[in-house]
Amino acid sequence: MGPEPSPVPPREPQAAREDPFRELKLACARGLRRLLDSHRGKTFGALAGFLLALSVMVLGFWWTLFVLALTAAGYWVGRRFDEEQGDLYEMLDRFLPPEHR
Repeated sequence: MGPEPSPVPPREPQAAREDPFRELKLACARGLRRLLDSHRGKTFGALAGFLLALSVMVLGFWWTLFVLALTAAGYWVGRRFDEEQGDLYEMLDRFLPPEHR
């Protein structure tokens, strides 16, 4: 017969293994927290600008403008709904009367 297979060493439990990037992850998280705490507007503005530029590159100018218009309309409707704390059907009745449905 052939040679016997070599025994496979037992695996360590997942918790026992050390994450080699743990300190790097923690340092990045602390740095990001400090950045957000001290420069919140600049950080979100830069992120929004990056996403807008990426959207224009991928979708094109007019599709990006269309998506932004729909996003603004959704934000406006949601804000109105939050401010009034009303029923969705009441708000729809005001914008789209029942006789036009």
